[in-house]
Amino acid sequence: MALQSLAFRFKSDVAESQRVADLLQREAERVGLKTSTEVDASSDLVVAIGGDGTVLNAIREMGPLRERIPILAIHTGTGRGFLHPQAAPKDPARLEEWGRELAEALASGRYRMTERWGLEGRLSNQSGEALWSLNDFVVSKGLLSRLVVLRIDVVDIHGETLFSKMRGDGLIVASSLGSTAYSFSAGGPVVHPRLKNLVLTPICPVDHPGRSFILSGEARVVVSILPHRGSAHLTLDGQIGIEMPENASIEMGISRRPVRWIKPILTTQANRGYFEQLRTKLGFGGGLGAT
Repeated sequence: MALQSLAFRFKSDVAESQRVADLLQREAERVGLKTSTEVDASSDLVVAIGGDGTVLNAIREMGPLRERIPILAIHTGTGRGFLHPQAAPKDPARLEEWGRELAEALASGRYRMTERWGLEGRLSNQSGEALWSLNDFVVSKGLLSRLVVLRIDVVDIHGETLFSKMRGDGLIVASSLGSTAYSFSAGGPVVHPRLKNLVLTPICPVDHPGRSFILSGEARVVVSILPHRGSAHLTLDGQIGIEMPENASIEMGISRRPVRWIKPILTTQANRGYFEQLRTKLGFGGGLGAT
């Protein structure tokens, strides 16, 4: 895929993100690429610079264009940056060299592309545009510290159904990519992001086994709010909140099309693989290989 136009998304009030964006825009223009800070149909690549929240927000703002335009995530934040295959060097001298090579790699097509599947959902009381999330949908209790009572229906590709009722703080419905986000913190499993799966993880259940459940990508999940003591709250990627009254429901499943991730091939920086990220960011490996 020949890249000609790059759209940069970052927080301009974060000095490090602004510095990296300025460098990459300058180097991209040096090698003949067009740059912009707005994403439109002419964009060939979205470059998101910052933390995981910046990446999630950039993909959400792309709307339907996320199905066509790939994304390059560059970490400059203080968090884990698990969505980022690249991290901007802290050393100024190394940063300049890295920026030059990255721009040249994009212009010459030296990169790999992978697919990551998000989630789609639709509320029972909403007939408009479908909801979309990259990491997870979370149905949880409201502002008061009370239990939420949920009915959970799962329908697989063959029409077989699974019904469950739970009382607790809520339920996380995560994509494979999102399995290392909130679901992981709630005790859920790690699922390789290339897999097309749904992960259901209960949050502090009272009368439920409390185990996560991994479903195939063809399954559909319907979560209904049963009458108890008020409404529940639906959160998309921890960024968008929607109130769900009693008897409301949401149907969720894997998105129709994946988001494409670009990973430049560089000599100035080791290309971090998924298992390397598990080891360095989540502590997997237990010190194996240490001397």
